[in-house]
Amino acid sequence: MGKWTLPEPGMIYRSYGAEHERFGAGFLDKTGVTRDLIDYRAPTWSMVFVINGTGRYQLANGDLHHIHAGQCFMRFAGDLHSSTIDPDSAWFEAFVDLGPALADALFNARILQRSPLVWNWNVTQERIKRFASIRERLAVAEESQLGECGVAIQELCIDAQRNARSADVDDPIEEACHLLNNASIRRDNLRDWISSRGYDYEQFRKLFKQRIGISPGQYRIRRRMDRACELLQHSDHSIAAIAYELGYPSPYEFSAQFKKQMGLTPSRYRG
Repeated sequence: MGKWTLPEPGMIYRSYGAEHERFGAGFLDKTGVTRDLIDYRAPTWSMVFVINGTGRYQLANGDLHHIHAGQCFMRFAGDLHSSTIDPDSAWFEAFVDLGPALADALFNARILQRSPLVWNWNVTQERIKRFASIRERLAVAEESQLGECGVAIQELCIDAQRNARSADVDDPIEEACHLLNNASIRRDNLRDWISSRGYDYEQFRKLFKQRIGISPGQYRIRRRMDRACELLQHSDHSIAAIAYELGYPSPYEFSAQFKKQMGLTPSRYRG
């Protein structure tokens, strides 16, 4: 786990509102653990972000998911499930919890998605810091500030699910979306990939737009802007560094496209 700077393990839970809805966030080091949770019914909804390790997540209906670092998975309040861990894999996770009433409201409003249950979300230091920041805020928040903590959890979960793609799906459109979620992907890389799948570019472009609603090129720009917003809000990277990370040949081209898409410059967006 030397690649990442990890916070100390620990959890914080707070209750909020007349219904005593519970918020939670934390980090768990489960190195050496084999039987994590067996035939367990969680009292809250959880999103778990696996930073290191491998294991398995099984539902009551027998569906089995193999889990590894760089994935998120959800536990639903009251749903019977089990999870086991490979004891030598040095499992380390971050998580956030929401009370069942609040979680159900977010799902019913389609702010959060019920599927996929397990999806890929690459581990980055910025994402680890976001979980740590929520835990720290919960630890010191006054009662009047707990609503803001709930919003921060909601925003984190929305960002995690924004590009959610089931690890079990083999679909060329979904695969293209996953490829384009790499914000630095170049246009010629996409054309080569489409050709390797046996499609003509214009044919594939039409299929993609029918399914997703925008062209692959527009989708690529949208994912770049999503990643740019995340880096501007949650990292101290310079605008030039963000531009090069996202595959732009210069900060000027990045700034021009950002302003065109978002309506303001990167520096103004960062505030």
